[in-house]
Amino acid sequence: MEPPILYVGGGRGTLPAVLAGRFGKEAVVVVDAAVAMASRARDEFALMSLAGDARSLPIGDRSAGSSVCATGVLEYCDHESRVAVLRELARTTHVRSPIFVSVVTSRSPALGVAASAVDTWWQWAEPASTPKPAHLLAFDAVAAEMGDRAATYELLKRALPLGRDLTEQELVASFATARLEIVSLDRDGRQSIATWLLRSHG
Repeated sequence: MEPPILYVGGGRGTLPAVLAGRFGKEAVVVVDAAVAMASRARDEFALMSLAGDARSLPIGDRSAGSSVCATGVLEYCDHESRVAVLRELARTTHVRSPIFVSVVTSRSPALGVAASAVDTWWQWAEPASTPKPAHLLAFDAVAAEMGDRAATYELLKRALPLGRDLTEQELVASFATARLEIVSLDRDGRQSIATWLLRSHG
């Protein structure tokens, strides 16, 4: 991995901060869709962190020596949006430089239950006299800690995604449409995460 590093889907900055510890804070640029998360990455880790849409990154052409697309980004995209994200990674990264793309390959059924509970919490409209279940009170505590209920909902939905998993065939098709070369694939079976190393030919 070569700096400067573009980290898309960096959340509150925990993982990008690890890279910053190795390459220097000035060598890592974080982009996240949530304004609150981008702010936390700046405030908690002093990272250069921007709020932006991965389909239209607020980064100049060929400005990154390497780029990372974290889990929780492509899983939310249809084919067209996936290709848009991948093309933006290619645009912003030096030609033939590494582009790392990680996706969750399988999810526990329990995550679907938890994600449904997040929706229940967000839509809760019962009278104040109705006791709120303990697991929903836990979401209240997270929101109080973050200081932003909407940002909490967005973060929880990203952490507990619903819907089917992306297949390898779907990803390969998206890579091909975006004109990205597959260099290697690493599977972490324990965490059900696949990380693809890609390169653009310009």
